[in-house]
Amino acid sequence: MKRYVVLGASAAGISGADMLRKLDKEAEILLISEETEIYSKCIMHYYMSGDKTKEQISFINKTFLKDNRICWKKGKRAVKINCTEKKVFLEDGEGVSYDKLLIATGSRGYLPPVKGLDNAENVCAFHTLGDCEIVLKKACTARNIVILGAGLVGVDAAYGLLHLKKRITMLDVNSHMMAVQLDQRAADIYEKEFDKRGVHQIYNTGIKEALKDDDGRIRELILTDGKTLPCDLLIIAAGTRANTELLEQTDLKRDQYGLLINEYSQTSDRSVYGAGDITGKNMVWPSAAKEAMTAAYHMTGTKFPMTDFFKGKATIHTFNIPTMAYGLPKAPDDSYTVEIKEKENGSYQKVIHKEGKIFGMILQGDLYFAGILNQLISTKADIRKLDKPVLELEYGDLIGSSREVGHI
Repeated sequence: MKRYVVLGASAAGISGADMLRKLDKEAEILLISEETEIYSKCIMHYYMSGDKTKEQISFINKTFLKDNRICWKKGKRAVKINCTEKKVFLEDGEGVSYDKLLIATGSRGYLPPVKGLDNAENVCAFHTLGDCEIVLKKACTARNIVILGAGLVGVDAAYGLLHLKKRITMLDVNSHMMAVQLDQRAADIYEKEFDKRGVHQIYNTGIKEALKDDDGRIRELILTDGKTLPCDLLIIAAGTRANTELLEQTDLKRDQYGLLINEYSQTSDRSVYGAGDITGKNMVWPSAAKEAMTAAYHMTGTKFPMTDFFKGKATIHTFNIPTMAYGLPKAPDDSYTVEIKEKENGSYQKVIHKEGKIFGMILQGDLYFAGILNQLISTKADIRKLDKPVLELEYGDLIGSSREVGHI
């Protein structure tokens, strides 16, 4: 009997295992993960805030593994892969053989090389459910909480701690919140909501040095502008790095971002596949799931290529304010065309394009236009062949212009 082994039990791992079972009803599927819970990292801040229970942040039903005959080895860390022998070795010494392997071991929080941050007991990551529980426990006794990073993860961390009524400061080297995804206009609404709730925000500034007390705990931060900031708990939300340690003793090709895969999610070894944050391609849930499902198709003998590697996809719902962002949040130079539409109800739409190709979009408030833009992006449509500005298009325009556009 064929055996598929999947490393990792988050978006990519579960999506891959699920699709493998749909495509192959007879094979053995073995899921191995270091974590002992299956949950959505996208909403774990709602667990920290008390809005949801652990069960409510799970994205599978209670009988999913049993119903799909997926054997889950939880709390098991893979430490080595022998591609020649087709075997994965676990930390406890167990060797697990495979016919096809899907690596979906994700990423880890990045600790910036700042003097004083290492080995401090009150410095925490915010990347896993375990991190979340540690942060919550330490935050209860802290007075001054500093979050380094005001991107998606930093925003989630701040939201999850609001109910504790602590002094929270968000610190970021960029000019505004979620700068990778949003422009200043789209970020403003979230910044104001945090400001209303007493969250102090400092932008264009980083940490130069962390000062510790005699117990090795950080008590004060020296910022890059020379000012100081009291700190009892420092939460690191300054980016992630792919978990590539497992690959170091293999010949699997990788670049500075992570594991290299082709359009079928296949690595340089024909029996090994990669999906999710481990690839470093696009560290968001939809892309992780799609890469994993693409891998499952190829692992079971069907070629179903993934061509959508559009960078920077994000959907944000903080404070019940919906925003969708793809690609560039602002034009790199004057050679790009920028279309903007704002409505009286506060909704905001922005599209950035050049030479017929869409490079970025932001939709905030009213997301009805997302379907049209998704279709234009996914089909690689040449928007120069459409006779209207992008933000004035209707679905009928796409259907009527399908032949001229060439891909729709």
